[in-house]
Amino acid sequence: MRYILLVALYVGSGLGKLFNHWTCIGIIKKIDFSQPYVSNIGELPLVTWKDTKTNKVMSTINICKHMGSRLNNAKITSDGCLECQYHGKKMSSADVFGETMEHEGKLFWAYEPVEKHPPKTPYYYNKEYETSFLEIDMEGSMIDSALNMMDVRHPEYVHNKLFGFGSNIPPTKLIHYKYPDANLLGLSFQYQSSKIVQSMNDAVTLTKNFHMYKYPSFTWSKVSFLKKELIISVIYNP
Repeated sequence: MRYILLVALYVGSGLGKLFNHWTCIGIIKKIDFSQPYVSNIGELPLVTWKDTKTNKVMSTINICKHMGSRLNNAKITSDGCLECQYHGKKMSSADVFGETMEHEGKLFWAYEPVEKHPPKTPYYYNKEYETSFLEIDMEGSMIDSALNMMDVRHPEYVHNKLFGFGSNIPPTKLIHYKYPDANLLGLSFQYQSSKIVQSMNDAVTLTKNFHMYKYPSFTWSKVSFLKKELIISVIYNP
């Protein structure tokens, strides 16, 4: 299914409602803003560029409105426009499609965002935490991503190998959290560490886990053991 030429239709549909939530389209450190940055949300093609004078980041559909050429090789002009290299057609701030924002080291896009800012990762700006980014291409749906993070048995089957914290002992102290915001879902539990982990790390017998899912594509988890904490934030790009 392609919606390159049916943007107006999809924006008004159920799928379009998802476009009104912030979606991560890239990691800032990996983007060269001296040239157009090309990304896709599903099969919706976007091209993003930055006005060097105002430092404003803008996106539009990756199709030149003159004759339909891709803008992958477009030129970013001194006046902050994106100039198609085929016939010189310029895309300006008047041609932007949706809103684009830099946030917590990532680049986000939304058509008509229902929230002012993208979702926040706890402790992101806390200097006592080390931050790293990882991008993985996987065959999976948005639902798969949510279930992966919110599954109580996840440690047992996914993290039960040599250096994993999971074991075949069922979780305890399971609590479901409900919030006034219907888009939020919380879950906490304790998990027994595997014997291998216990033998390698004295006293690491139990991990405390908290997971939060924020509709439609953001989850974060906190795993606590001894006096250490691991915060894992997962943002799905369909």
